[in-house]
Amino acid sequence: MKFKTIMKVFVVIVGIYMIYQAFDHFYQPYQTVVVYQSNENVSFYCEGIAFRDESNLGNKKSDNIKYQYENGSKVATGSIIALMYNSSKDISNIDKIAAIENEIELLKECRDSIESSSMQIDSLTRKLNDLQLQFIVNIENNLIKEASALKPEIVKTTYKRDIFMGEKVNFNSRIKKLENQKTKLNSNLSTPSEIKTNKSGYFVNNADGGEKKYTLSAADKLTSKSLEKMLKDHKDEKNKTVGKIITNPVWKFAALVPNIYTANFNIGNEIYLNFFGENGKKVKSEIVDFNFEHQEELNYVVFSLHEMDDKLSSLRKTTIEIILNETSGLKVPRAAERTKDGLKGVYVKKANSVEFKKIKPIFYKDDYIFCVVNEAINDDKKEDEEKEDFDDYLKQYDDVVIKGRGLDDGAVGD
Repeated sequence: MKFKTIMKVFVVIVGIYMIYQAFDHFYQPYQTVVVYQSNENVSFYCEGIAFRDESNLGNKKSDNIKYQYENGSKVATGSIIALMYNSSKDISNIDKIAAIENEIELLKECRDSIESSSMQIDSLTRKLNDLQLQFIVNIENNLIKEASALKPEIVKTTYKRDIFMGEKVNFNSRIKKLENQKTKLNSNLSTPSEIKTNKSGYFVNNADGGEKKYTLSAADKLTSKSLEKMLKDHKDEKNKTVGKIITNPVWKFAALVPNIYTANFNIGNEIYLNFFGENGKKVKSEIVDFNFEHQEELNYVVFSLHEMDDKLSSLRKTTIEIILNETSGLKVPRAAERTKDGLKGVYVKKANSVEFKKIKPIFYKDDYIFCVVNEAINDDKKEDEEKEDFDDYLKQYDDVVIKGRGLDDGAVGD
């Protein structure tokens, strides 16, 4: 009995020891993340209106029109910007003809290149997967134009892969069949009438009703109150004409800006504006007019711009991001911030201990702090000011603690 009892006790002790060893091996006293350096915009958002010199085209809007230029395209006086057909069926047939022509071109390219191609199935499959993934990403981010541009390459790569995988494609037979379809569709088209421009400039296939109101001269007469009323009262009208011509390459955007920002503005300042959110591009502008009144919460600012494209040519009232500057720094989770001896900082994991490192915040966001990189910690100091040791500050690739016990300098995680 004594032997059995001893054995039971021994088994229990061994079990407890094994559990402790496993716990000691897998237990992590600190939850950490690695910090990286990145670029961030110092910016704010506000609402405004685009002002341009524009001339409406006289023809009425119709479903039977086929445009010859994309929005934002530069056109000369007398350019044929659209063709007017007898029915919407003509427009549908024209779209079918364009699709057939694209497929014929792709088939010919595949036919001519396939014999000399040394690409293997795996590389073609990889390329096709990459194209399809990018197509999906573009669609999810509402980049329709960019997604459409990928379609020809996706079709071409699919053809090539299918051939290498042993699927027979009779290119000549397929091309001849498509050309017959194209000929038949062309024979059924009505003869269109031409719509021409009487001015040169940038073409836009819609009009919003503000062409005579939001002119460049109107932008020169703004006040904060008048702009506020414009923003409140503005309503886009239904398209009544085939489009318009932007006759002046220079256009303006007027925005209502909080006075905490206008206090630092000057005429001639170059500012980047983002009109289209996360997927937008930065557009360079120049401040040409603004007012600054301490007692006013919002002040008007007028930006002058020269860039034009399909999206910029069509916008009127919108919310924009005004980018004051772009700065480089460390992105630190807010959960990592600590205070020690009155100093802001974080704890950095070093082997099985932690060490306090100071931080110098540039700005705060909801879930992270954007901090000065340690090498730049003395950049804003004057020559006669005492310099700090940047080794005392957080640096890129440090493993910062966002959760843990015993967060004292030199504490050991045990």
